[in-house]
Amino acid sequence: MHESCQKKMSHLISRTKKILPPDMAVTVELAVSCESSTRDPVYKPHKTLWSSSTVNGCRLDISRSSERRLLHCTHPARTEKMELVVLIVGAGPAGLATAACLSQRSIPYLIVEREDCSASLWRYRTYDRVKLHLSKEFSCLPYMPHEEDTPTYIPKAEFLKYLDCYREHFGIKPRYCTSVVSAAYDEGTGRWVVAARDTVEGTEIRYAARFLVVATGENGAGRIPEIQGLESFCGEAIHSSTYKSGRSYAGRRVLVVGAGNSGMEIAYDLANHGADTSIVVRSPVCIFCLLMYKFHRFSPSSLLCHA
Repeated sequence: MHESCQKKMSHLISRTKKILPPDMAVTVELAVSCESSTRDPVYKPHKTLWSSSTVNGCRLDISRSSERRLLHCTHPARTEKMELVVLIVGAGPAGLATAACLSQRSIPYLIVEREDCSASLWRYRTYDRVKLHLSKEFSCLPYMPHEEDTPTYIPKAEFLKYLDCYREHFGIKPRYCTSVVSAAYDEGTGRWVVAARDTVEGTEIRYAARFLVVATGENGAGRIPEIQGLESFCGEAIHSSTYKSGRSYAGRRVLVVGAGNSGMEIAYDLANHGADTSIVVRSPVCIFCLLMYKFHRFSPSSLLCHA
């Protein structure tokens, strides 16, 4: 091994000894690459390798994801118990609104969220051009209307800003990275017994709550139907929750399955970015021009005639 590589490995091992308790024995394995056209070889941990230890099952994680977080010691799981009045599961718009209403009535609560932020579906699993489909008068949360200069149909970035302000205004502090595993009502104690896990610390948590509010939303998990031949399809197949923009699809042939809100908007976005876009729907849909909607008054019969 090149001398420079040896020095870098020695430095990493010395850092390990400083971080871990002195009574812990750890075996460290690293992959080192000296493939470089320069005189100074490059140190590259090609893959994550786990150490073995002899103290309480503590594990050393040597990760390539971040130089600043190269070493992480995970301690054994411990159990935490907590008595609550109200437990809210989910820190999306519904969960935040519930928390605000409870705080206005001085009812104690705890809100837990499996992700590391509030409104995670809006932040991570929506496409760039998405807007609220209801006008701002019908889409505000309790006790906090939208400002006058807010667009009628609020875009994603502005709605997220509104949710962040809402959380701060009502002092809502979700317990993030807490994933609920199970929930059952105990008739004897009159409590909801909820098992959860802190995904960062590895702590097992048992909540006993008088009331349980499930605010996880209806779109928490994407579903791709079973389509014959999809497994052998050579092209790209994605769910709408992972779609961001049509920029990378310019000049490509794209088929959108479904004509719901996401399907129609994604098809429109793809077409705007130059994709050869088609859409397939299972059942007939009624489509009419926006101008007809704005400037004509419809009876049910005239709507069918224009559609």
